[in-house]
Amino acid sequence: MCNYTSTVDQAYTITWTFRPLDMDAVSTVMTSTHHGHQKFSSLTPEPEKYHDLQGPNLRVFDLSLSDAGLYACSSNLTRPTLGANLMVMGKSFSVFLSFNVA
Repeated sequence: MCNYTSTVDQAYTITWTFRPLDMDAVSTVMTSTHHGHQKFSSLTPEPEKYHDLQGPNLRVFDLSLSDAGLYACSSNLTRPTLGANLMVMGKSFSVFLSFNVA
């Protein structure tokens, strides 16, 4: 989770991107907008695959080998982009990605 909610009560956007392993193409997998008072709305091109019902967190469902790669989040209020590589091995399952920004 890109966690800005504890200090900001204005509207802002958090964008989650994905770059597949060993590829240069980056795609936006989810955009969450904070509307104030801890209320979020999220848009994703694949709602069955990428979603979370409680804010700007990214949950990836039904993982497959093609889901391996770099997932990153950024906000229009801050400059640093946080990311983590996800390695997929074995059977299908779901994963929860969360990043906290100090």
